[in-house]
Amino acid sequence: MSMIENLKESHVLFVDDEDDILNVMKRMMIDEIDHIFTANNVELALEIFNNNQIDVVVLDYKMPQKNGLTLLKEFKALKPKTVFIMITGYGDKEIIQNALRDDIFDVIDKPFDNKYIKKTILNAIQKSHYQAVVADVVDTFISNYARLEFQDFSKLNYEDREKIIQTVLELTRNRIKNKIK
Repeated sequence: MSMIENLKESHVLFVDDEDDILNVMKRMMIDEIDHIFTANNVELALEIFNNNQIDVVVLDYKMPQKNGLTLLKEFKALKPKTVFIMITGYGDKEIIQNALRDDIFDVIDKPFDNKYIKKTILNAIQKSHYQAVVADVVDTFISNYARLEFQDFSKLNYEDREKIIQTVLELTRNRIKNKIK
């Protein structure tokens, strides 16, 4: 599977109280992503999020039941590695960016440019996939070498240290190849 196909297999959730916006988003991404979910209310959004492995959430800031920041915090508490994009009416962007500098991938003003949001969503999906690869590599390293303390490592001769480093690099290469195929 190529990187493009891998992106196509992604799971994206669009959350907005306006069905017209959800329909535009879905139509815009239908050729790029196979697993698109839409929710026009908070309860449905939480249900979809809880029952699916979502890579990226595109979330409206202003909704009648809860604002996007509150919902985002609930999502992050459930699955912290999910990547988020916030959509907002003009003027709220700076407030959101300052409040959530580390929690969101991007904040996009409405009305949005379709090409820009499409590119942003695809970039967010790539970030999600690479985060998973890195987590996998770290897990592999820890499971194979956690028992090796730094002092023990430094006591090894050069060749043994080199072997360990090469093994970790090879494991990393293989994990990355398998993830992006």
